[in-house]
Parts: sequence; structure tokens; C-alpha cells
Amino acid sequence: LYLSRSNMALYRKDFLQSQADYRKALELLAGEGNFEKKRDFDSERAAILIRTDELQQAILLLQPYMSGAKSNKRMECDYILALRLKGDYKQAISEGTRLWPDLGDVPTYGLQALGDAYLRLGQFEKADVVYATLLKREPTRVAAYLGRAYGMTARGRVSDGTALYRQTYALDAAASSRIIAADANSFFTEGRYAAGKALYELLLELEPDKASHYREYGNNLARTEMPREAYGVFRRLASLPEGELYGLSGEVKAAVAAGDYQSAQKALMQLQERYARHSLTAEAINVYETRKIGEATTGFTAFS
Repeated sequence: LYLSRSNMALYRKDFLQSQADYRKALELLAGEGNFEKKRDFDSERAAILIRTDELQQAILLLQPYMSGAKSNKRMECDYILALRLKGDYKQAISEGTRLWPDLGDVPTYGLQALGDAYLRLGQFEKADVVYATLLKREPTRVAAYLGRAYGMTARGRVSDGTALYRQTYALDAAASSRIIAADANSFFTEGRYAAGKALYELLLELEPDKASHYREYGNNLARTEMPREAYGVFRRLASLPEGELYGLSGEVKAAVAAGDYQSAQKALMQLQERYARHSLTAEAINVYETRKIGEATTGFTAFS
């Protein structure tokens, strides 16, 4: 009863009540003979803390079990997962390699967390070994394929990586689309523009009617001083019914940044005709007019 109440309080993030009920539950388990039950209690609490994003608390709860052969595989996996989710990739790798000299009996989610930690530190070859182990067990594990695809692309094997992203999309379109978009944006942020472009072009091929892909792609191109390419993407966006407003606005900004005032004026006229009262139109007018008279030297400003 007390343990159940304690766990429910954890879900509510009522930590004082949870701790009080937890202590009462432990009082009923006094003695060395009940170590395994206490460990099971703590294992369940740690899992709840991870699910509710209380990662540091989960780590502190699990840490004492990680020495002296006191843990079980579930607790070890939760520990590595919590470290990885918290962004402590070095510690996740250090502890994972210490706890698991043999990866053969490690549960899949623990391996995924370890592989992802390697990936985020740029240790792509080591990540690939872990993902390969995962895929031998689960040949359709989407997260492992996406990790391998990112690693290939980051190492400069853009064609191979893109091909693997495409294969993974066929397994789970929704999950893959989100990750491909996030990875494309990440590559742009890191200055790996060829990789970012390749992934965005893949998304536009796979989901040609999804306006958000064009919007993010165009903004990334414009922010990285590729206004002519951005203009082309915004033109494609403007051809979509739900993307016309943002596409035309992007066309104006990108064309002005590229010094193509004729194209900017053409897009602006369409904006004024169809969306005269929209704030994006007012913003586009300001960008066009200030640039044309030489009063501003700033580049493209992405719209929200």
C-alpha cells in the first residue's frame, strides 16, 4: 500500500509525500533478507523518475547499486539511459563499458542508450558496433537504423546515409520523418551543409506536401547565406495551398538578400493582393523597402 502511494505521488511530483510513504514501506522491510525487495522498490521508483523527467534523482537513486554486483540488468539499463537523456554522454559510456564487458545479454533499450551516447560524442564507429548488435536481435529496430544513418552521413558518406534514412522511412514513416528533420537541422547548425541539404531534399521527396519541411529548409538556407537556394525552396513552398503565405514571404526576403529586387517585387505584389492585412506582408514590405533604398544591410530574417 505504502509503495503504491509513494509511486503515485512520484507521478504527481509530490516528492515529500512520496518520500514519506517510501520510508514507511522500507520500515516494513527491515533486515538484510529483504535487500532484493528494496532493490525492486528502488528500481520501480527510478523508472518512474525517468518517465517523469526527473533524471538527476533517478541517477542518484540508482548509483549506489552500480558497484559490488548489487544491480540487475534493468537497473543498469535505466542508469545508462538516465545519463544519456541528461546529456552526460561520457559518463554513460564509461559506466556502460564497465558494467557490460559483453553486450550479448544487455537489454535492447540499454544498448540503444549506449549507442546513442557514442553517437552524440562523435564516436561513430563504436556507435555502429552497438547498433549492429541491436539489429542482429531486432532487424527492424528503427532507432538503431536512424543512429547508423546519422553516423554514416556525419562521416561524409552522405549518399549511403541518405539511402539508409530512406529505408528506415519505409519501416516507420512518422518516427523517421521527425528524426530526419531534426538531423537535417542539426547538420546545418554544425556547418555540414551538404548533409543537411541532402536530408531536406529527401524529406521533400518523401513528403512533398508537408509545408513545414520547406519552411525549415528555406530558413536554414537563408540563415547560412544561401539566399538564392532559399528563394527556390520558398517558391516551392508557395505552390502549396497551406504554404503560400509563408512561401511568398520567404521569397521576398530571400530575393532581397540575393539582390534580386525584380523577383522580390513580384512576390510582394502577390502577398499584398492575397494577404494584405497579415503581419508577414507588413514585414516583407519593410524588408523590401529598406533594402531597396539602401537603409539596411542586414541579411535574411526568418519568420516564425
